[in-house]
Amino acid sequence: MLEPDLANIRQAEKYFALIGGKPQNVEIVPAGLWKTNGVLKFAAGLGSASSVIEAGQEVPPDCHLTEIPVESLESLAQKYNLSRLDLVKLDIEGAEVEVVETSANIVKRFHPKFSIASYHLRGTRKTSEIITPLFHDLSYHVQTGFPVHQTTWAAPIA
Repeated sequence: MLEPDLANIRQAEKYFALIGGKPQNVEIVPAGLWKTNGVLKFAAGLGSASSVIEAGQEVPPDCHLTEIPVESLESLAQKYNLSRLDLVKLDIEGAEVEVVETSANIVKRFHPKFSIASYHLRGTRKTSEIITPLFHDLSYHVQTGFPVHQTTWAAPIA
């Protein structure tokens, strides 16, 4: 599990303590997910609205501006020496597009399924409108639904 906001990591740790500890198969990686690995500016302390700040983007009021490490799916697969990757779950405040755009090698190697929060706006378009054709180009079946928290599911075409 990647989480770049230290306040959210502390909340997760409190929750795990309440339920008797963190499951053995869960690791919290203090980083964000992006199209490449490196370091980016991050507006932290905004809960679910915390996000990467790109060049020229206005910094939200009341945030703690910091820098965070970021990883790509490819760099994570290498770092953790993955032999399989079954599911990728993304809710990264609109950055889902960049991750999907740069995941062709991961898709070809592992054929994972995806579950993506796809209601974020990129200009006037929801991320679901942008990622659907990207998945079609990767020979994936794509479906969007669940209007309460719009989600796009993608899976390799058998």
